[in-house]
Amino acid sequence: MSDLYRLATALRSAPDATLGLVVHERGLSLSDYKDFFDLANALLAPKSQALTVAGITNQMLASLRSLVASEKVSKEQVGLLGRELLIWSTDEPAVYDWLKDRLSESPRTSSLSVVSDQILETNQQAIDLDCGIHAFEAMQAVTELIFDLDQHLVREVAKGSLGLPDIKRASTHLGKSKEYVKTIFELAKVAGLVSASEKRFQPTALADSWITASPKARWLILCEAWGSMLGAAGSKEVL
Repeated sequence: MSDLYRLATALRSAPDATLGLVVHERGLSLSDYKDFFDLANALLAPKSQALTVAGITNQMLASLRSLVASEKVSKEQVGLLGRELLIWSTDEPAVYDWLKDRLSESPRTSSLSVVSDQILETNQQAIDLDCGIHAFEAMQAVTELIFDLDQHLVREVAKGSLGLPDIKRASTHLGKSKEYVKTIFELAKVAGLVSASEKRFQPTALADSWITASPKARWLILCEAWGSMLGAAGSKEVL
């Protein structure tokens, strides 16, 4: 049985929430594919495979290795791997052939070890201070982005992206790197604060609420958006 058939079968039986999450994590859109075989073929494309491997956490990697070695894996981990479509059966879990090959090829996954549970001594006060500063800067950057989109014509390019001139302008205005601007913009999009209409990015109705919201409310909005961007597995690993 080929990986294409196995994956298409898994997609057909997967809940809508799982489909939506996997498609989002792979940077795809369900509307672009006519059937499950078409979607499975897209998920097996080299770019999608690379995104999949890059998103595998240490814990997931350890479970995959155990399955390949025919060792026992907890039901919780099997369920997680199944939701991420990293195995093609949760009743008799088996790793896809393509994934076995990619894991053996990747320097990261071929040598990565499970993170130790040893508790290291940390300066929690310094960590909290740094986190507070970064949180404030992120909220401020989103606010500045909303004002900028309201005052300037910012065109949509390349399927929901900002053009390089607008990225450079925002980078200069915020005093941050271009990559930081891209991340903040994506965060604002996922949070529903900005959207594209007629090839132009504009603040949404939710952006009005953002402007008047408290710092705590703003932070909760960004945390939810960030969690959505990470996906279920990534969020669990971080939190």
